[in-house]
Amino acid sequence: EHLAARDEATRLNALVERLPARERELVRLKFEHGLSYAEMGAVTGLTATNVGFLLHKALRALRERLPAEEVLLRKECAS
Repeated sequence: EHLAARDEATRLNALVERLPARERELVRLKFEHGLSYAEMGAVTGLTATNVGFLLHKALRALRERLPAEEVLLRKECAS
C-alpha cells in the first residue's frame, strides 16, 4: 500500500513536470506550500484572478492526463 501511494505520487509529479512553467509553479505553491491565491499572486506578480484561472487550467490538464496514465499502467501490468 505504501509503495502504491509512492508510485502514484511519482506519476503525479511526472505529470506536474509536463505542465508549462507558470502552471507548474502555481501547482507547487498551492499544494506543496499551501499558499492562498493572494499569496501566490504576491509571489508570482499575478492577480488572484489570474492565479485562479491558471491553477484551474493546470488542474484540468492533470485530470485529463491522469486517466491516460492509468490506462498505460494497466497495459504495462497486463504484459
